[in-house]
Amino acid sequence: MTITIREAILEGVGSIKLCHSSSLTLQSARLDAEVLLAYLLGCSRHQLICRFDEKLNREQLNNFRQLINGRAKSQPIAYITGKKEFYGRDFLVTPAVLIPRPETEMIVDRAIEIIAERKKETLNVLELGVGSGCIILSLLLELREKKSRKKIKVIACDASECALDVARKNAQTFSLSNQVEFIISDWFSEIKSRDFDLILSNPPYVESGQAQFLAKDLSYEPQSALFAGLDGLDDIRKILAESKNYLVDDGTLLLEFGSCQKEAIKALAKEHSYQLILHNDLARLPRMAEFAISER
Repeated sequence: MTITIREAILEGVGSIKLCHSSSLTLQSARLDAEVLLAYLLGCSRHQLICRFDEKLNREQLNNFRQLINGRAKSQPIAYITGKKEFYGRDFLVTPAVLIPRPETEMIVDRAIEIIAERKKETLNVLELGVGSGCIILSLLLELREKKSRKKIKVIACDASECALDVARKNAQTFSLSNQVEFIISDWFSEIKSRDFDLILSNPPYVESGQAQFLAKDLSYEPQSALFAGLDGLDDIRKILAESKNYLVDDGTLLLEFGSCQKEAIKALAKEHSYQLILHNDLARLPRMAEFAISER
C-alpha cells in the first residue's frame, strides 16, 4: 500500500496527538510530522508542501512511521534528526548533549559586544560545559563573518568525553578545529591557564526536585546537564567560587541561569564580591548574569 505525502502527514499527526493528548496542539503535531517527513525525504518543509500529492514508497512510509513512533514517545525532534538550529546554523546534537535553546543565544550576543569593547588584540576565552559547542562556535563564526581583527584563543571543556566528541565534530563541520582546544575537565579541574578575558557557561540550573514536573522530552536529555542539586545552584556556586582565580582583572563571566533564580544570583554575586549585571531574555525574564571582578 502506498499513500501520498499529505496522507502520511495526517497519519503522523494523528499518531502524535493520540500519545500526547491535550499536551500538544494540533499545529505543533503537524509541524513535527512535516519536519520529520522533510528530514526523511531530504527536503525543506516548503518543498514538502509542494509535493503533497506525491506518493511514498513502502520503505519511505515504514521509515516515516518509525520516526513518528519515536516522536509519539516524546523523543525530541533534535535527537531524531540529529540537528538543531542555533544562531541561524544547524548543529549536530546527540543524546550526549543538551539541545540548544534560543535564549542561550544571549550569551553569544553579549560576548560579541564584550570582545568588541576590549582594546586588547588577543583575548583568551574559556567555555565551561561546552556540550554541542554551539555557544563558542557561534561566537567564532560571527566574529569571522564580521571580519573581526581580534585574535581569540579558546579553551572549551566538558566533563563528558561523549559531549566533547559532538563539539569536535561541529568544530570540524565549521572549519574551526584549529581555533578551539577541547579539554575534558569537571569545570576548572583540568584548566591550567589563569588569564581568561572571558568565561562563558550555560551550566545545569534546574532543581532536582522539579524532575517529575518537567516535560517528557527532557527525560531524553543528559540529566547531568540539567539538574544541579536541591535549589539548582550547585554548579553555579562552584563556577562563581573559582572563576575569580581564572579571570584577568577586567575579565567577565557570562552565565545563564533559571528565570526564578534572580535573587539567589544577586546574593551569590555579593557573597563573592562580583559586580553584577542581569540581562533579560526576549520574554523579559532574567536569564543571563554578567559578572566582573572590578568596576569597569
